[in-house]
Amino acid sequence: FARYTSGAQDLGGGNVPRKQLAQLPAALLAERGVIIAGDPSHCIDGARKHEAAGVDQLMIVMQSDQISHDDVMKSINLFGQAVIPAFL
Repeated sequence: FARYTSGAQDLGGGNVPRKQLAQLPAALLAERGVIIAGDPSHCIDGARKHEAAGVDQLMIVMQSDQISHDDVMKSINLFGQAVIPAFL
């Protein structure tokens, strides 16, 4: 976000290779606001970090080739029931 507001041209993570980013623990990425992950309270906290920075819309991606369809649907349902109401 700081690179965007400063007018920097490279908004893709400072040319940090994806391989390096993949080696960082998910908990660290969530703590720093890079990803929103965890139980509903952690997801609310993560979304609040973005809200505090002025973000008013998030694109949530829950599916991947490593998560079953049933688990994705459970996550979407839980997000709708426990996270979204915190912002209404």
